[in-house]
Amino acid sequence: QSYYTSNTAICSWLLTAFTLGYAGCGCFGGLLQLFWSTRSIVFLGGSVMIGSFIIAYYHTSSILVVIGCGFGVMYGVGCGLSWGPSVVCALRWFPTSKGLMSGFIISAFPVGSICFSLIETKYINPSNAVNDPLCGYALQPEIYERLPPSFLLVAVLSFGITAFATVFISDAPPLENEVPIDAVEAYIEQSKLSSLAGTGDDIETGAAVNTQGGCASLQRDYTVKEALSSAEFWIIFFNILCMVQLLCWTYTDWKLFAETYVQIEDDSFLLKVNVMAAVCNLCGRIIWGNLYDRMGSYRKTMWINGGLSLVTILTLPLCSTKSMTIAWVSMLWFCISATYVIMAPVIANTFGDKYCAMLTGIVMVAEIFSTSLQSTIFTVIQNLNLQEDKKWLTACFLNGSFVVIALIITCKFKDRPQTKKQIMLH
Repeated sequence: QSYYTSNTAICSWLLTAFTLGYAGCGCFGGLLQLFWSTRSIVFLGGSVMIGSFIIAYYHTSSILVVIGCGFGVMYGVGCGLSWGPSVVCALRWFPTSKGLMSGFIISAFPVGSICFSLIETKYINPSNAVNDPLCGYALQPEIYERLPPSFLLVAVLSFGITAFATVFISDAPPLENEVPIDAVEAYIEQSKLSSLAGTGDDIETGAAVNTQGGCASLQRDYTVKEALSSAEFWIIFFNILCMVQLLCWTYTDWKLFAETYVQIEDDSFLLKVNVMAAVCNLCGRIIWGNLYDRMGSYRKTMWINGGLSLVTILTLPLCSTKSMTIAWVSMLWFCISATYVIMAPVIANTFGDKYCAMLTGIVMVAEIFSTSLQSTIFTVIQNLNLQEDKKWLTACFLNGSFVVIALIITCKFKDRPQTKKQIMLH
């Protein structure tokens, strides 16, 4: 029992371990994109993830190995290397629909969640055995023996996905070859006249006209140093730090909430909840990305998302039935889907595409602090001498408080016109 309790406490840090590798290598993945093709980076990241599952297959009994490899640090390193460059690659192919494309790309995450849930329930626990609160599944060896092969199964799936991505992913051609120079000069002159007249959208100060082969594009790419010196970057950074609190709690604790607060012990039903939540999360990523494109405002999009998130988390303790649990958990997953979807597009629109992957990687460092804080808060709340329902009320209130902080910070964000003006002559 003490061994199970100890391992359960360590597992609360699994997402933190993943984030340490994921966020720690995100910036490095962006740096590699300046020199390597996205195809090469994706192959490298996928290989690291496959290696982490193979190691976990041979050492499943060690919780520290699972934390270090499995779904922990090493797995996070692979994700961090390939995630940012993959999203930025898509944004460069579709520069006028960055939010929507980001939503489509990142919607793959909940699909993976569905796959892992199916493996967890249909392969590891097909008999729907109840989790013993004192020792877990330790008294059911038929379940325990299926754990190592499950890592091997995930490794095979990851190999197939990595091979598919390596074959088909490619970088967009340079934009410089799309616009004649005289068209850019005419656009600049017209923008100056519009600015003097008080109408139209003028050209941002410091924008550079890049010429190549008789063609040009109007582009303003902030350097990493310039971006780090701006208030907008740090608003995005601390917004991620605050919103990941709710995201982390939802990822790791919704099932425990359903089991201990709502008293749902049916693992098959919880699988259905997980699948429904993942579908809502998938749809939400596309919806939030498209909303950001249409509104053209990070501030307005965050206000809508933050307000909906705040209402949902503060009313979550009202859940008392299975149907209410499905509704509220699904809405939570819908709300948190916006956190990552709009991050890369707003960075690209605010600071340019060139260093977007690196800046995204730096913002991802906020997740290390956020997940560590969330794990600490969870541990402290679990050790408080409170009734079980009071612990969940406290957790919901604290998560709501972080959402309020994000909403306040967002008020200071100044939406800028897109830093890359694209002129397409037909």
